[in-house]
Amino acid sequence: MRTKRTLTHIFYATIIGTGVAIFSVGLWFNTVETCNDNAICYIFKKNEWETIFAGFLGLAGGVIAYRGATSGTLESYRRESIRFIHSIIFFTDQITKRGPSIFVVGSQEVGTSASDHMKKLAKDMQDKLPDIPTIVFSSDANEAYFAVKRIISTIANNGVDTKFEIVEKLDKAIVELTKALEKNGP
Repeated sequence: MRTKRTLTHIFYATIIGTGVAIFSVGLWFNTVETCNDNAICYIFKKNEWETIFAGFLGLAGGVIAYRGATSGTLESYRRESIRFIHSIIFFTDQITKRGPSIFVVGSQEVGTSASDHMKKLAKDMQDKLPDIPTIVFSSDANEAYFAVKRIISTIANNGVDTKFEIVEKLDKAIVELTKALEKNGP
């Protein structure tokens, strides 16, 4: 399976190769003495291939300069989005992974102290949950982030039921936040 970056490199190589091939054919036709009433030969002979190739090189240089200027932004976006998601997962992991294990003691029902413990975890998490960094901010990511915060607030106020539906919603909201960050990269 090819990555997006590999396909981009193949695209650029194809464009450059096509440009060089057309330039080479044009130069070859410029060396031909006579065209013998060949329309293609006349088309190639009347163009100034050095000028066209210089323009092509200018465009290629512009693309390279643009890519060089934006690669730092892309890399910092990726780094910040990964750091942000890891911090969200670090804090919510206490509820999504460790929380349900509090309740699984044989086949006993959910105890009041366990539900209170989950509420306390969620209340502590509300204060410590990091804000969305400005570099990764987008409307989709912001919406997904506030969905995570709303679910944590619900757990902090209401606790967790025996079916852990709210915990499953929190897992899905974190996945949606990750997808939004991946989709909205610059």
